[in-house]
Amino acid sequence: MSTYAGILRDDHIEWTATAPPKLPANGVRVQVTFLDDVPVVATQGQQMASALARLATNHAVANIADPLA
Repeated sequence: MSTYAGILRDDHIEWTATAPPKLPANGVRVQVTFLDDVPVVATQGQQMASALARLATNHAVANIADPLA
């Protein structure tokens, strides 16, 4: 049995991390547990893009002469 994180919107699931492998066309049995105490947040990609934009705006890494070092 595997667990995959996602957000249920209307009648579909948006995967927030790694999506499951291709599922059979005839469907697959699932059990859904609602995590009411966990806030719904932007996906990790959106969070990372926002953090990088803030770093760029603040010139947070401008003083790094050689980023590969």
